[in-house]
Amino acid sequence: MSASTQLDSGVVGDAELIASARSGDAAAIGALYERHAGAAWVVARQYSDSPEDADDVVADSFTAVFGAIERGNGPEAAFRAYLFTVVRRVAGLRREKNRRVQPTDDIAVLEAGTALAGTAEEPALAGFERGVVARAFHSLPERWQAVLWHTEVEGLTPAEIAPILGLTANGTAALAYRAREGLRQAYLQQHLQDPLDDGCRTVAGKLGAYVRGGLGSRETGQVEAHLEDCGTCRGLLLELGDVNHGMRAVIAPLVLGLVGLGALGVALPVGGGLAAGAAAAAAAGAGAGGAGAGGAGAGGVAAGGSTAAGATTATGTVTAVGAGAASGAAATGGVAAFLAAIPLGVAAAVVGAVAIAAVAAIAIANLVNPSEDPTAAAPAPTSSESTSSSPQPTSSASAVATPQPTDLPTPEPTDLLADDDVVQDDDDDVLQPSDRGDATADGPQDEETAPPAPVVPTPVVPTPPIVPEDPPPPPPPPPAPASVSIDVPSAGLTLEAGLGGQELVVGLLNSGGTAATDLSADVTLPDGVTLDGIAAAALEGIGGGGFAVSTAAGWLCVVGDGANIASCTLDTLPALSTSTLVLRVSIDEAFDRADGEIGLHVHGAGIDYVAPPIPLAIAPSPARLALRSVPATLPLVNGRTRQLDLPVANMGGTAIAAGAATVTAHLPTGVTGTAAPGSAWACTGAGTLTCSSSAVGARTDAPLSLLLSSATAGVPASGLLAVELAPYGRLASHTVTVPFTVQRPAALGISGPGTATVAVGSPASVPLSVSNTGDLPAQGVTVTLSRPEGVAFGSPAVVPGAWTCSDGSATTVQCTTDAIDPGAALDLPVGLDAVTGQFGAIGTVTASAQAPDADAAPAFGIAVDALTPVLTLDEDDPQVWLGQGGTGTARFTVGASAADAESTRATLRLPLNLRADLATTASPSNACVAPDPRTVSCDLGTVPAGETVQVLVGVRSAGSARGTVTVAVEAVGASTQSSSSAQTSSGGLDVRDSFTGADVTEIGAPLLTCPRTVTTCASAIEKGDRDNNSFAMVPLDEASPAPTGPRSSVPVSSTANLVVPDGREILFAGLYWSANAGPRDTWSGPLTSARLRGPGGSFTEVTGDVVSEPTDNANRRYYQSFADVTDLVSDGGSGGWSVADIAVSATATDAERTYYAGWSLVVVFSDPASDASVTVYDGGQWIGSAALPVAFEFAADAGTTARIGVVAWEGDRTGTGDSLFLGDTCLGTPDAPVQRALVPTRRGGYDGSASNAFDSTATGWRATNSLGTDAKAFRPVRLACDVSSLTAVTAGDQFLIGAITLRSEPVPEIPSEPQG
Repeated sequence: MSASTQLDSGVVGDAELIASARSGDAAAIGALYERHAGAAWVVARQYSDSPEDADDVVADSFTAVFGAIERGNGPEAAFRAYLFTVVRRVAGLRREKNRRVQPTDDIAVLEAGTALAGTAEEPALAGFERGVVARAFHSLPERWQAVLWHTEVEGLTPAEIAPILGLTANGTAALAYRAREGLRQAYLQQHLQDPLDDGCRTVAGKLGAYVRGGLGSRETGQVEAHLEDCGTCRGLLLELGDVNHGMRAVIAPLVLGLVGLGALGVALPVGGGLAAGAAAAAAAGAGAGGAGAGGAGAGGVAAGGSTAAGATTATGTVTAVGAGAASGAAATGGVAAFLAAIPLGVAAAVVGAVAIAAVAAIAIANLVNPSEDPTAAAPAPTSSESTSSSPQPTSSASAVATPQPTDLPTPEPTDLLADDDVVQDDDDDVLQPSDRGDATADGPQDEETAPPAPVVPTPVVPTPPIVPEDPPPPPPPPPAPASVSIDVPSAGLTLEAGLGGQELVVGLLNSGGTAATDLSADVTLPDGVTLDGIAAAALEGIGGGGFAVSTAAGWLCVVGDGANIASCTLDTLPALSTSTLVLRVSIDEAFDRADGEIGLHVHGAGIDYVAPPIPLAIAPSPARLALRSVPATLPLVNGRTRQLDLPVANMGGTAIAAGAATVTAHLPTGVTGTAAPGSAWACTGAGTLTCSSSAVGARTDAPLSLLLSSATAGVPASGLLAVELAPYGRLASHTVTVPFTVQRPAALGISGPGTATVAVGSPASVPLSVSNTGDLPAQGVTVTLSRPEGVAFGSPAVVPGAWTCSDGSATTVQCTTDAIDPGAALDLPVGLDAVTGQFGAIGTVTASAQAPDADAAPAFGIAVDALTPVLTLDEDDPQVWLGQGGTGTARFTVGASAADAESTRATLRLPLNLRADLATTASPSNACVAPDPRTVSCDLGTVPAGETVQVLVGVRSAGSARGTVTVAVEAVGASTQSSSSAQTSSGGLDVRDSFTGADVTEIGAPLLTCPRTVTTCASAIEKGDRDNNSFAMVPLDEASPAPTGPRSSVPVSSTANLVVPDGREILFAGLYWSANAGPRDTWSGPLTSARLRGPGGSFTEVTGDVVSEPTDNANRRYYQSFADVTDLVSDGGSGGWSVADIAVSATATDAERTYYAGWSLVVVFSDPASDASVTVYDGGQWIGSAALPVAFEFAADAGTTARIGVVAWEGDRTGTGDSLFLGDTCLGTPDAPVQRALVPTRRGGYDGSASNAFDSTATGWRATNSLGTDAKAFRPVRLACDVSSLTAVTAGDQFLIGAITLRSEPVPEIPSEPQG
């Protein structure tokens, strides 16, 4: 019983909607909900206490189903039954949950809740699951299961089912027919798995064909003869005819549950949403009273079906039940009443009791004609019919109870039907008598056809029957082995040449009774057919749990030994199932055979099957006009024609008729074209050039050559030329692109200097360049050169290389070269010589260039001038070198260019600190003279252009100074001059730097001192009555604040005050530091490191150089280091400056106490108001009693006032005989100049003793005696000579002079008093 809501035409089937919903299509989800929500609500209502609960169950169920579909699970086609299964389970879970929390003390309520829980049905459902019909049904494909559910369980008509399956009504009916036939075969197969004797096994395999009349007369006779003697096979025959309708009684509980079977009493709607479900339930309720009453009156089952069913099962007696029982069972939903509706065969399989056959027969008749009123066939109740259990028998009792076994045989279904009793079903299928069930269910049976049953009193308490024991049945025979065969169209398979991705579909059928396992299939394709890929198809015929969920397995394939061999495996192929293997293949376009064969070899457990060759028809490939190869880039040239060769061919296997082959070239702007002469193609058009040809055979070449002409301008530089070819296989046309470039022709040009100069004796080279600014090579280039009379071509006229030129003696020269590439240039160096007597503007040399098919170069002119000679000196000239003895050379080099330099003379002028000494060196010989000691003149004669003359003269030092040496060179029409600095050293001291308009000061302080714990220490420092030799010197670390951070191993520091007049610029600041150590002593740190701090600042790491490192006669070691700290002092200015952590002796192992350490800062600052110059000399001059005095000579203008300062180390305050003498070298003799002792300046500005010039006075320090450090000035003196000397002597001491400062200032002239 069911009804459907009217649906619009064109509704999509469930399978398509499920597929769309799986991809997230909301419209498909809505359509499924609208179609099945009403029916789901009816099922849910069977498990719910209220309509509202049913609403919730439906909502939760749809959510679960759609979630499963979106995850890739869920049904493929049978959506409705899958939904009902989910509804049953969701409702059971909700009811179980509500039962656990509902407060009640009513035992009936608790028992009712337990009975309706999902687990209460499991034992009964397990029996149905194991039934033969259930197993046969689950073995069907899901689409067959779906149509059988809708037709046999819900009772829908093909027109009602068609929208759900997406078919027409006729298609639905045909599908239902095939499904019923498949169910019969599957049912038979399930029975064949049960034990049968040999005779039954032979006949049972033919019963399916016998039922549908598919046996021949001989086999029909054999089957009928066996059926006469075998009741088992006769029963199986009846079950085969009724297996469809038995499905309603067995499959419905698996989906709806036993409780939900009441939903079959309602016309389950299709479409209309929830409202349709409520309406259907209301309509069913309106008719429930009449239906129930009729059923009760007819058979007494509607009200007491449970008792009747129980009695029948207990006694094993056949009991007739009215037709109303089936309707009542469906309406009430009771389990016992439902059993009354089970068909004969299904009841035997499910319940296992043969005695229920009559009850099943009545139900079968009801299911075969579901549209009839179930109460119509029942006779009206009589007074002799009763539902009571009274023991008093009547003559026409409706129930007979037999307390003990009877010998009467149970009637077989064949005994109850006439041979010609045939019923037509809705699908116009001719059914056997067993298809409609036991005919006695429609009314009372004739007494002659129904054997009488003994009438005995029914006991109040039934006595269990005594059943005689039967002999054990024979062992069951094994099922038929797996047997595989191919399932392909009888005509074979069809493919097409020149197509890839074609599907080759081969079905493999297992017609045996057992599953085929471990299958491997080798598929061999014909030559020319190759594998693209392999697709796996789902294995049909395997049902899932609850029949709405199906499982699948597929082939796993790999490419075999060759490109045309596939090796595939399949784990299991169930009995009576077909698996589809899909191979994706390609066939080459050149395949020229019309057919072929496919080989298939299948191996498996007990299987070795070689399929007969599978015919394969291969259609030829369609005509395809294509290029065998795409041309490379096409070079078009402005204003010229180029040919494009297109290798056109018909690549297909079908010829092209005349005029049907076309090639269309889409030309770029500014390009026109036509077919080349003699071509088989005819072309028309301008911007779009269309060419057609005569007939082109299959796989035949039809080359096409196009002549393309480019405009002189306005053509794109590059692009793609589209060539469209038609036909092109299965496409109308195909387009290929040919890259093109539009190039300019070769264009020559000449570039170079517009002027050139020549000189006598100096050939000139004019660097011309011939270029090609076009896009093509210039072949066979010729350049023509022409000259005026006032200049000559060189010899050769052009430097040999890329050019080949004619002789340059004529006024015209021609030069040629093979080619100049696009964008390239070739140098053309033209040689020109001046003509004797020609100077100034000479004239113009012209050059022109030509080449075939190239734009000629315009004439290029070169203006030529004749130049006078050019004199040069080397960059560092003049260069002065002095040896250790103070003698050396002055050198310079004179060069001439552009022309010969005639009457060349060079004059060398020396500074004050140098003198000429031509007696030692003079070159060129006899060329130089010295008119005075500081001037040298050299006559060099003619210096050829491009050559040089080196001049070398002897010089000697005239004191330590830095001066300027100048050389001037003159020739006819040319001159040059150069200067360089010359520095001389003397007495171990070199010039550090010189300054003008400057002043200088020196400060310093000791870094070793006497121990303060010694009583004489303070007097020694303040009064100067002792020297460092008198004490065991200790480190002095008095700078405040003390230095921070890591210190040297012997920390030392001290501070001295620097005074610089305000506003003066610091021009130079040099930091000197010194110390000594015994032969076995070690230094406290590196000699080059010190730390310096300015006023208010912090200590800065200073790194210097060791400028002196002498050793005395006792191997004591001394050092002095220097660092330029001009920037630091410039930033710090006047104030206290501190030095810390220089290297001092880390030990005191020397027996003689002569240790010292100290530092000095020499600062030169600007003195704008003075013309004084300051020179700083440093190095190291060791003074000792055992060493001969060494004079330190310096140059300064005679008559200037000199202020001399010193930085010296290890002088003694109490000593005598230590003097510094100023020597006037221009007075006396060279070996014995006149000397004057200099007077030192002590602390406070007073004079010291000239006999103790190095008395440990450190200007700026806090005390008088620094115990070994001198940083001070001497009283200024006036210089008598341009070169003076300083000589330090000692009577018994030793000390180190580290630096000397010289400030010389011109003495202002005193104006003479006017004569009176």
